[in-house]
Amino acid sequence: MGISLMPYAVEINKLKSIFSSKNENLIKEIKSTRIYSCYALQDKERPISIETAIRQIINGSPYADSFQDPSAYGYALIVIVDYLGVNLNHAGGNLKLGRIFDGIINKLKTYNIILDWTNLIEPIYDFGLPSGAGHPIIGGWRKDKFGELLKSFDQIEITEEHLNWRSKSYDSDLKGVHILREGIKICTKNNLKWITFAH
Repeated sequence: MGISLMPYAVEINKLKSIFSSKNENLIKEIKSTRIYSCYALQDKERPISIETAIRQIINGSPYADSFQDPSAYGYALIVIVDYLGVNLNHAGGNLKLGRIFDGIINKLKTYNIILDWTNLIEPIYDFGLPSGAGHPIIGGWRKDKFGELLKSFDQIEITEEHLNWRSKSYDSDLKGVHILREGIKICTKNNLKWITFAH
């Protein structure tokens, strides 16, 4: 099945400002999202509900129960970021580690672009969440690398045929390159930061 990479473009200062904001309306809005409903369905399998984790983050409550399930706060952060930011996987598919991402890496090498999946999850953000959880891994992609990468990526021709899985020209590796390229463009154009969750 592999590890999924969930990349987002988000305004980090805006994200950090919701911590301890005690914004009850924000909690209600987040609870109305599709991704919240998706994670809430898994609550029976977790010691801490997704709502509890989100409330503790937004209300600034001590993470008193975090020893039971520290990963709950990472998944709560995914839900919050999905609400505040732009889901970069919507650029045309999903990024997964393993064979799929290896194909993207190898495709980029043919264009003399050296990239490694760890570039996307560098530990550049500290949200003060409980530590100790293996998943999700929370990291980012340094924006100072975007300019040179974008120039290189823009030399790669990607047609609609390459992205259409029903086409004989469909190329799943180029589709992954497309996700990365479009994500960088969104971050650069809107002055947003790249944050990735791996789980």
